Amino acid sequence: VGVPNEFKIAILKSDGTLIISDMVKRNHFQSVMEYTIGASAISEKAGPNGTVKEVFPMNYIWGFLLRMIATLIIEIGIALLFKFTLKKSWKTLVFTNVATQIILNIIIISSTIRNGQTSGFFIYIMAELFVVTTELIIYSKSLTEQKLLRRIVYTIIANLISCIAGFALFFLP
Repeated sequence: VGVPNEFKIAILKSDGTLIISDMVKRNHFQSVMEYTIGASAISEKAGPNGTVKEVFPMNYIWGFLLRMIATLIIEIGIALLFKFTLKKSWKTLVFTNVATQIILNIIIISSTIRNGQTSGFFIYIMAELFVVTTELIIYSKSLTEQKLLRRIVYTIIANLISCIAGFALFFLP
């Protein structure tokens, strides 16, 4: 199922000209290939004229930025509902969430590109447990304007809601 690890690209033009690439080896499960055909390939009848390169799909970058912004809005909004003040807590909230989102997205995107979305889904769940644990430790020690129980409940609820939102954003087409 899917594209093999090694393959050739064949283009049959309307005039019967056949253009075939050299052997292509893909490195990722979800690959995007660019096949650049030189002017000589367009005028010749056949042969390996052109270059193929695997490119990183930019939708992962845009998705990461969207998930980062959504997470910050959600978790800071929930922090305000839990009576944390931006004056005392914004640095901890922003820096912690940016750091954990970067780590989370590197892990998930790497797994998804190499092994597909099913793998990304399972890694997402495991990575979110890491994020919640990390944020529990940081917020328990840093967000001292509220009692410990409120910090713990805030961390769990904020991460649960941002996890659901991030999951929806990650797996949308």
